[in-house]
Amino acid sequence: MYPEGQEQSADVVLLLAVDASGAVREARVLCSTSTQFHDAALQAVKGARFTRSYDQAPTEVGFFKIQYRLPD
Repeated sequence: MYPEGQEQSADVVLLLAVDASGAVREARVLCSTSTQFHDAALQAVKGARFTRSYDQAPTEVGFFKIQYRLPD
């Protein structure tokens, strides 16, 4: 998902709050190489679903730091 008119690559680091069902409940930008890509990265993870590994106990909310890379 590229912002209109952008052609360079960018890295955006996000902090996600993921509930027990795997849905992203909150996402925030921690840092990025281009502020123009913040919204694109947030939109990309908005509908994401995560699954826990089998050795993890279910929790109400988990927090994850991810890097979202928009390639050239």
